[in-house]
Amino acid sequence: MKNAIILRILSLVQLLSITLFSLSGCMSSTKTSYEQAQVSYSQGDYSRAFNELLDPVKHNDPKSLYAMGYMYYYGIGTEKDQNLGRGLIRRSAAYNYPPAIAALKLINQERFNQYVPFEEYSNTHRGKKR
Repeated sequence: MKNAIILRILSLVQLLSITLFSLSGCMSSTKTSYEQAQVSYSQGDYSRAFNELLDPVKHNDPKSLYAMGYMYYYGIGTEKDQNLGRGLIRRSAAYNYPPAIAALKLINQERFNQYVPFEEYSNTHRGKKR
């Protein structure tokens, strides 16, 4: 009985160490990919930077989520998609990443400042049929 318990504990310890080892590999590759993306971006190779962010974004890396969101929002290295960009930035902010939180505040201000008074709108669109 004692031997069975000891074997069970040893197998759990092995499983835990294997899991932690594989997770540390994911984190370092995520960080490496993000750093590679930073270099590519600074060199003006935006599509390469975008592709290098794919893996860390899959692992919910806040910096990468923010960077890819920014790239989608402004159409840098990829098609412009502000809804997708905003969503990625929002996911990054959920991890309390300060640049993402600040960006969301600015995006929300920008969206609310798009109000055009009806008089101004009707003057510029007068006579146009829909």
